[in-house]
Amino acid sequence: MNISATFPDFRSLLSDFLSVISPLPCLACAQEVRMPDSSLCLSCAVGLPFTDHFDHRQNLSFQRLNGRVEVDHVAAILYFTRSSVVQEMLHRFKYQGHEEVGQYFGWLGACLWQDAQWPKPDVVLPVPIHRKKMRRRGYNQSAVFGCAFSKKMQVSFDNQTLVKRQASESQTGKGREERVQNVRSVFEILHPQHITGKKVLLVDDVITTGATLESCILEITRFQPAGISVLLLAAAR
Repeated sequence: MNISATFPDFRSLLSDFLSVISPLPCLACAQEVRMPDSSLCLSCAVGLPFTDHFDHRQNLSFQRLNGRVEVDHVAAILYFTRSSVVQEMLHRFKYQGHEEVGQYFGWLGACLWQDAQWPKPDVVLPVPIHRKKMRRRGYNQSAVFGCAFSKKMQVSFDNQTLVKRQASESQTGKGREERVQNVRSVFEILHPQHITGKKVLLVDDVITTGATLESCILEITRFQPAGISVLLLAAAR
């Protein structure tokens, strides 16, 4: 007898039971209770500032990179503004260990990518962080986001090929030119064979001026990928 086919998965039952007796908080605001079968509360589900990037190729994020580097598609899921629920959510994701934020939006990003009928990437590369920051933080938020996307899309995820070989100062508070100089030549491709001739998707949490992404894309371009696209959790405006 196939026991697993006869009885529901115990972990699933336990999860359902715990969600009833101890409802989970919304991933965005962390204040309200999530709706059934959702990771967001009703208020955030209808009130989060979702972009129109998947409907318009010539969007804000695409324009920030186009002309400086060659990109096929660029899209962010949410708009980011200071002192907003999106900023609070990203802070929890980036600094407080709430990896489930990146996992949910990586999954959602894949759904939006498929709905837009954009070309399926061959490999997903996260924007890397330096090993010192990785030890301090425990994980790379862009890798969490990108891994969830790749699982939903069933494509290769590679966090070993694009690396940050030297630490750079924080980009916070810097203008565009300062940001560009701050990240110039700090990224490196270790395994060119993993991207040559492949459709590459570069993923990151937030785009502001695009300087970090520009530096990564210039390094990737050196090894002749079939194309480069970018997916972001949020875009500053």
